Order: sequence, then structure tokens, then C-alpha cells
Amino acid sequence: MLLSAEGVLLDAEDLFACGWTEDLIRKFLGEEDDRMPVNHYANFRGKRLWKMGRVASVEQSEDFRDAFAVSIARRSLGPKQVRGYIEARRMARQTMTFLLARGRAVNH
Repeated sequence: MLLSAEGVLLDAEDLFACGWTEDLIRKFLGEEDDRMPVNHYANFRGKRLWKMGRVASVEQSEDFRDAFAVSIARRSLGPKQVRGYIEARRMARQTMTFLLARGRAVNH
């Protein structure tokens, strides 16, 4: 999770930690909002980044919730793993709120 001039940005690893899959990212987020260069020979294209506000809006939609539930069911995850994803999503929202408040305090 990064704080940029455009707000809070999430990378794919952040999304995966919250239960997203590549298929869910492609279907509901599509093209990334930004890219961050990385210093690694195996990743020439850089790190994909999405705006947290957009991710949060998508996660509130009924279509996403249905697709997310199907995705969880397909992966045969146990209750502990599902709770972990739910907790990660809750923590991401809290962190976003904190970073945005901190960014406003620093920028003003």
C-alpha cells in the first residue's frame, strides 16, 4: 500500500492478501491506474497499482461480492483462511483512512 499524490494505491500483492485473484482483478478492475518501477530483472514492466477508492467501490458491488463468494468456494478455503481475507480487507480500509488523514496533515 502506497500513499501518492493521487491517494492510496494498492499493488497486486495487497489485493491477493485480501482474497483477490488475477481473474477478479481482470474482471472488476481491468487496467491498473498506475505503475511503479521496480529494480528487478524479472519484472521489466513494473508493479501494477490501483486506487484504493476504486477497489473499495468495486468491493461494495453486488456483482463483485457474488464473484468473490464463488471464487472462495472454488478454492475450497477453510474458515480460518476466509476470516484472514476478511480481516485483511478490513485492515486495508483502516490503513487507507489513516494514510489519507496523514497525507492531508502533511500536505496542508
